[in-house]
Amino acid sequence: MVFILVFIFQMIFNVAKVYEVKYSYENKLKPLLLSGGVLSLLTVLSTFLSVDLLLDGDWRIIIVFVGGSLMGKYIAYKLNTTKYRNKVFNLLKKRYD
Repeated sequence: MVFILVFIFQMIFNVAKVYEVKYSYENKLKPLLLSGGVLSLLTVLSTFLSVDLLLDGDWRIIIVFVGGSLMGKYIAYKLNTTKYRNKVFNLLKKRYD
């Protein structure tokens, strides 16, 4: 059960981290503060659970922790359909043409 919780916490953490950066670029304060709060809460929870298992000698939690993190980044990348990089390049191209 703890493995599933850590996996889910890490997925949500990484999605919130990606959106925190997005909201800071968009100057959206309320969603930025909300995602920051979620990040802080999930950091404490997943670290506590992971370290507790590590101290008990269960090294498999490292794989679950990293796997949840990677899955969260993948999900956040797929959900974030706005390509800011393309917008910046197009803006620069228009400006310097």
